[in-house]
Amino acid sequence: KQEDTKVKIKLGRVLRLLKRIDDGYNNQKEEENSGRSLKLYISEGDMIDELTPIGKKIDSVNLTTGERFSRKIKESILELLKRDVLADCFEVLTDLVTFVSKKKATQENNTRKSQLLMKLVPAIEALIIAYDYNFKDSVNAAELLSQIKTIKEEKGEKRATLIQKYKRAYVFFKFLSENHKPLNDLIREMSHHTFQNVIKPFILRFPNLLDFENKRTYFKSELRKIRGPDSFSTLRINCKRSNIFNESYSQLANVSVNEMKGRIRVNFKDEAAADAGGVTREWYTTLSRAMFNPAIGLFKKSVHGNTYQPSPNSIVEPHHLNYFKFIGRIIGKALLDGQYLECYFTRALYKTLVGQALTIQDIQDNDPELYKGLLWIKENDPTELDCNFTYTSDYFGKLVTKALIPNGEATTVTNDNKQLFINRTCRAILYENIEQQLQSLLKGLYEIIPKNVISIFDYREIELLISGLPDIDINDLKKNTEYHGYTDKSPVIVWFWEVMEAFSTKERAEFLQFVTGTSKVPLDGFKNLPGSSGVQLFQIHRVYKTADRLPTAHTCFNQLDLPEYPTKDILNERLLMSIKEGAEFMGLLQQIPNPNQF
Repeated sequence: KQEDTKVKIKLGRVLRLLKRIDDGYNNQKEEENSGRSLKLYISEGDMIDELTPIGKKIDSVNLTTGERFSRKIKESILELLKRDVLADCFEVLTDLVTFVSKKKATQENNTRKSQLLMKLVPAIEALIIAYDYNFKDSVNAAELLSQIKTIKEEKGEKRATLIQKYKRAYVFFKFLSENHKPLNDLIREMSHHTFQNVIKPFILRFPNLLDFENKRTYFKSELRKIRGPDSFSTLRINCKRSNIFNESYSQLANVSVNEMKGRIRVNFKDEAAADAGGVTREWYTTLSRAMFNPAIGLFKKSVHGNTYQPSPNSIVEPHHLNYFKFIGRIIGKALLDGQYLECYFTRALYKTLVGQALTIQDIQDNDPELYKGLLWIKENDPTELDCNFTYTSDYFGKLVTKALIPNGEATTVTNDNKQLFINRTCRAILYENIEQQLQSLLKGLYEIIPKNVISIFDYREIELLISGLPDIDINDLKKNTEYHGYTDKSPVIVWFWEVMEAFSTKERAEFLQFVTGTSKVPLDGFKNLPGSSGVQLFQIHRVYKTADRLPTAHTCFNQLDLPEYPTKDILNERLLMSIKEGAEFMGLLQQIPNPNQF
């Protein structure tokens, strides 16, 4: 009862603020539509308040298609936004949802939390609808994240001033991010409710706010639309295992996009097995391995030796671009059919598939020494190095020097232009060197799965979607771990392994991606974990700095830098923050322009 009273007080503040919004609508002489009432109950039979719905004054709004408010209604909302009424609403609602969701986890409390959150849905819907029509026209997702980044980089009075300056963006993003879990729970529970349609535009603009399972549910619903009536047709493939890539390519290269949506049935020559699904799965697996056959020369290994990226030297094969387009189609077709491929790409390639911005960190897979050099340049004055705006590329063992900018040979890298040098170097190596190959692969992929559908995933999630969740043996990883500055008896190490044991399958996969660059588990276990110079066991290094830092990773060396946190709960929180969202999500790392924009 005491908790209910607290909820009622907070909810009362929300409703009073919503009433002020509603008064703005009542001043309009628009024809009223039926709409819904915002009836909010805290306990059964105890109605706190009833508010004329925002939806009642919407001029034929269709929540599914997101049609515009009438001009006068929109002007009313903009006026309210100028007075920061909605910002105040979101601040109060954030406190309220946080209060409800942080109740101690028991079976009784979980049921109670679910009930209370469900009763807040109309208020959440009302605020999001009202905010959306201002947000679409005034601030796009990139600008909002830029404002949040600016705020997070400052402290003290300057931070407070920036929060006030960007208040509407800040409190809205705070509402979505701080209530990430309860909002995802609501989306799961209300799969057939208009709440999904209300929040969907924001999820698509900020997909990192949606958890993997909700993204996958949305993705599957989009795949059903993509398949359409063509999914009932049959696409037959007849090939030899020993020549699976070439024969599959010759049979599928000229198949139309609609035909590719049909059901695949495979026959391996000289084999009697009938395809009831198992042969098709085997075809996907065998074909995906054949993509990386050195004899074809389409891909090259990363320095780790366990991931791949397109080879710039694939140009010696006359049909290499057609092959890359075919591979893109196969990736798309596997996603469409719910089949897994045995292929593991570099982080930069996964980012390119989903249109995610590249960072300086992605150079590690290509050249660890160059990565170290670029980091040094970023943190120091490079003027005395006397280097210029050029880079070297390996063309069949011959080093070729190329300019990064016009007249790059004569342009010295200085403290003023070093960021441009870093950006251009990374873009050249990660994108420009293999631009044609990447564009062909993307063309094939997007023919099957449109970019806007697949780009809701981040680079970690798309790997798990393509290759499946691995079975990670924590005991095997623990037995094959080296410690530097810690021992296996150190409290933080004991907590670390307890946290790892408690991780879900997906969280374990994300951790492995975080520290090694891929979710792939070595065939012979973690005793053969590959690194940049051969086998390199997983390492945990002690960080002798403030415990406020997040854990960091060096994928070239399978290394985790772990601060000595004072409690297990803090370790768990910081580790999850690093592997799930990390600094990249908040834009705290230097970003290179998205290559798909060029």
